[in-house]
Parts: sequence; C-alpha cells; structure tokens
Amino acid sequence: MKFVHVILECKHLEEMKTFYSDILKMRLIDEKRDRFTVKAGLSRLTFLKGENRSYYHLCFRTNEPFFDVMFQELESLLLPSEEGEVSLYWKGKQAYFHDPEGNVLEMLERKDEVPDHLLEWQDIVEVGLPCDNVEQMRRSLAFLANQFECESDLFSFHGNVDGSLVVVKEGRHWYPTQRGSEIHPIVLEVGDKAEFEYSHPVYPYKISAKKEC
Repeated sequence: MKFVHVILECKHLEEMKTFYSDILKMRLIDEKRDRFTVKAGLSRLTFLKGENRSYYHLCFRTNEPFFDVMFQELESLLLPSEEGEVSLYWKGKQAYFHDPEGNVLEMLERKDEVPDHLLEWQDIVEVGLPCDNVEQMRRSLAFLANQFECESDLFSFHGNVDGSLVVVKEGRHWYPTQRGSEIHPIVLEVGDKAEFEYSHPVYPYKISAKKEC
C-alpha cells in the first residue's frame, strides 16, 4: 500500500501552511480559502479548515542527507524519548516533532528504500488510525494488502513497508508523548492490490484504493 493523498483537518490553516511549506520544505501545490495541499515526495498532504483542533500521527520517509538537513532545521522542536534522547534509531535514523497544532510527526531515514540523490521527502509512510477495537478495525481493513500480524489489542500496523496504517486503541498515547490518541476525520487515497471505496460505519474515516500498476 502506498499513500497517494492524505486529507486531514486543522483549525489554524495559515499557520499550518507556513510550517509545512516553509519549515518542512514541502512544495505548496494547491491553495484555497478553506484548504491547502503540499507535496511530500510521492505523497500529497491536504489540510482542510475545521472548527476544532484535530490530533493526528503521520510519519514521513526520507534519505540520510535530507534527514540530517531536517534534523538541524527542527532541532528546537524535536520531542525527547523517555530517556531524554531526540536522536533515535530504528532501522535508520528516527526523530519525532510537533507541528503547530500538536500533531505528532515522525521522520524516518531509510537508506535501502529512498534514493540517495534526492534532497527532499520521499513519501508519507504511516498514518495513525485510532479506534475502539484494534482487531475489529483490522478486519474491516481486509480489502487492503497487509503483511503484518496483529501485535496487541492496543497497537498494530496494517499495510506494508511502503505504507502502513498505525491502528491504535483510542486513548493510547502516540510515542514519545503522553497524550492519548484521538479520533478525527481522515480521508486517504492509496495505491493497493485492487480498487475499493471504503467508509467506516462509525468513525470519520474514508479510504479510496486504486489498483497499482
């Protein structure tokens, strides 16, 4: 699965647009009164103007040169682990930070998956999907190709190395913060093994899957 377009909500549209385009160096490709869209490598990210402040988790994948650039750029915003470290490692360099609305963002360096010559983001590789029951949510996502086993009743990945939904029980904190996850509107356009239109019957989640060539 690959995230082609991720659509979220935010309250302070101008502040968010400045952060994602100027600080995170994502190219602004569309702007309207109630929304903006930036390009995160192979993925697009849109924020819609909402009445309330939403709370999400996203992870962006990149290579080592651009990771190092962004690590310096975001140094004052990096979130420490329980041990007080902001420079982490999980199959590559890893760091967490907040955007202006408090969303928990992660960046991962992936040497074997991202071309070295690119000095930009590669794509969005994770999107958090809080729910009341992790196993039920995974069953409802059966139309999406998945290579991961369920890890627990509180947390699980669903997808593959190219893109995963981080399915968590509502209220479980987003690492490395102590703030619990929350349910807010999410619209996803993904590339997968088959075409599918999905709207969750309870949660404000919509997924449009297009068959990958």
